[in-house]
Amino acid sequence: MIRVFKGFNPIAIILSMLIFASLSACTFNPEKKAAKHMQRGQEYLNSAQYKEASIEFKNVIQIDPKNAQGHYHLGLAYLKLGGPTYLKLAFEELNKAVEFDPNLMDAQLKIGEFYFLSRDFDKAMERADFILKKEANNIDAKILLATIYAGKKDFKKAIPIMEEALKANPDFIKSYMAMAGIYLASNDSASAERIYKKAIAVKSDAIEPRTALASLYLKQGKALDGESELKKAIEIKPDSPDIRLMLASFYIAAKRFSEAEKIYESVITLKPDNPNGYLILTEFYLANRRLQDAHNTLKSGLEKSNNAPMLQKRLSELLLDEKKHKEAVPYVDAILKKHPNDPYGLYLRGRVRLSDNKLNEAIEDLKLSIKSESNHASVHYYLGLAYHASGNLQAAKSELAESLKLNPVFDSARLALSAIYLGSRDYELALEEAQKVLKRYPEHAVANLMAGDVKLQQQKPDEAKAYFEKAIKNSPQDPRGYARLGLVYQMKRNNHAAITQLEKAMSMDPNLIDVLSMITAIHLSNKEPKKAIDRVTAQLKQSPNEPMLHHLLGKVYITTNDLNSAEESLKKAINLKSDLVGAYIDLGDIYSKKGVFEDAIKQYNEAIKVNPKLLQPYMLLGVIYEKQNKTDKAIESYKKALEINPKFAPAANNLAWLYAEHGGNIDVALSLAQTAKEMLPEDASVSDTLGWIYYKKQVYLTAISHLKESAEKMPGNSVVRYHLGMAYYKKGDKKLAKDELSASLKLSKEFPGAEEAKKIVAELSKEAK
Repeated sequence: MIRVFKGFNPIAIILSMLIFASLSACTFNPEKKAAKHMQRGQEYLNSAQYKEASIEFKNVIQIDPKNAQGHYHLGLAYLKLGGPTYLKLAFEELNKAVEFDPNLMDAQLKIGEFYFLSRDFDKAMERADFILKKEANNIDAKILLATIYAGKKDFKKAIPIMEEALKANPDFIKSYMAMAGIYLASNDSASAERIYKKAIAVKSDAIEPRTALASLYLKQGKALDGESELKKAIEIKPDSPDIRLMLASFYIAAKRFSEAEKIYESVITLKPDNPNGYLILTEFYLANRRLQDAHNTLKSGLEKSNNAPMLQKRLSELLLDEKKHKEAVPYVDAILKKHPNDPYGLYLRGRVRLSDNKLNEAIEDLKLSIKSESNHASVHYYLGLAYHASGNLQAAKSELAESLKLNPVFDSARLALSAIYLGSRDYELALEEAQKVLKRYPEHAVANLMAGDVKLQQQKPDEAKAYFEKAIKNSPQDPRGYARLGLVYQMKRNNHAAITQLEKAMSMDPNLIDVLSMITAIHLSNKEPKKAIDRVTAQLKQSPNEPMLHHLLGKVYITTNDLNSAEESLKKAINLKSDLVGAYIDLGDIYSKKGVFEDAIKQYNEAIKVNPKLLQPYMLLGVIYEKQNKTDKAIESYKKALEINPKFAPAANNLAWLYAEHGGNIDVALSLAQTAKEMLPEDASVSDTLGWIYYKKQVYLTAISHLKESAEKMPGNSVVRYHLGMAYYKKGDKKLAKDELSASLKLSKEFPGAEEAKKIVAELSKEAK
């Protein structure tokens, strides 16, 4: 039995159902939904909100993938967005549009224009012919056809087509512009001028022919005529920023900078809330080295444009370029707070993190930026720098190469690549990259410095000197050129001239600790330790709280074996800068020399806390633990070093030795020793380790080969001579065995294996009798 509730009204229920059905039909009708998206998209397109428009047209296509108008309008939105990525997408969408509706003539025309711009004239002509077969009087198609012939240098066909178009529609300004363009392409500037003037006569308030005529005059050197036409254009259309910007460009070319500045300011006055004017004025100030004015302009623009993101981005980048990354942080944070996935914002944050040496985070941000927008050369450049700083040279080279592919005249990227090649001793490639910059810009100071650095590494000081002198000539206030000249003179053993150049560099920038270090090194090499100490002390009087100076003084004291003074200086350095890794290591070395191993271990561990990826402290810990006969701890230290860099030869060699001498896996020891040999093929200690392991494996011929190589390089090392003697002994070459073992005992009576050497020498001597 059905229970009926009180208040039941069957008419009301039926009416509700009908209303719901009608609402559902409206909501779920695909055609109506697509039409709404189309309408909204066109509204966005008309109001220049191109990204919003593209989203609406995508919705149309999602509902109806074969909607030709949806594809066409999406193509239009992409065209307006511009840039390589969007233009490629526009071309694809326009092609889809004509696939579903071949009679979309404007889409056909734009496809033809794409082909024309890519110089595929045959395909462009196919589109023009298609349109003209359908619409014989289509002026835009005639213009396209004429420009195609002009592109093919067939002006005899191009000009009559345009004459016919002008005759058919004498008021169509675009035809005059195309006709003048064809005359210019045929080097007939007089006819082009005549056509521009005719267009102006037809329509005196037309801006395009007047500005084109102005450009023609300026190219012909008729500056006053060009300026006059631009001023007339501004009178006709005073609210057009573009015409004013053309006039400003003319003033800059004529070096009338104050007039250009006034024009740029007037562009801002026209539209004070438009960020573009502020950006243009900023670039003008930067080109004229007016940094403070550039900053003030951007900050003023941010106030008046409601913190326009493009101004936040430009100010952030400017601060980063000036190495003021802390000041850039609030602007970068504001960009990403509003748009967390903004590719430019991620790029800027990547640069901030790179400046903070947060390499992994920087790499992640820059990779995310590239994932969204891969055609930004600067992002690849900074990713390359981040990879380089993290030690991933292959990835660094790859990113810098991509940056140069996108922008072949990106000098900073090319010189960064040159620096990587120089660091890996690929001198020819390093020089080649530097010279590519110099070929285009012979006065480039940094490129000259880089080329000079290559020549220095190749031990060609005179050639290096020529490059450094060019760098100084073109950038006389840059201390780097003088510092490099100092190195040249040092290489030529002219220490007086070297110090003169290095002191010039210091006078320009007293904070150049590396240069001061070179000066002290020269004094020390001249057996003048007091001069070295006095020079650093004098600098400390100017900057008493500079930790790097205290560290340098400590190093000088170590060289003079004044370990107590060195300890005092290094402790001051650490107190001033607690993350000064080098000071911890040097202090540890002092304690190690004094035999205070526990204090040395403490300092090396402090260095590891500051930088857990640094190899040196692990290596030094291993050496101390070996001295203390703490083999397990030594093995652990070397293994940690190899976890960071499996090819780190010193750790591989020492670990191989410990495994071989203390019952470790001899095959693992062999593999480690082979790695060390691969990385340091000329190192005598490595050859000794490898040879001794082959001895332990009873491969005596191979053992002798490596041990002999080691003994030739270290003939005064008793252990090496002992090892070689034992290998000869086991091979059965008794004479050579006796010679080497006797030599080892002459060098020292006490070394690991000395007793065995004495015993075998006695045995062989007895046999000889």
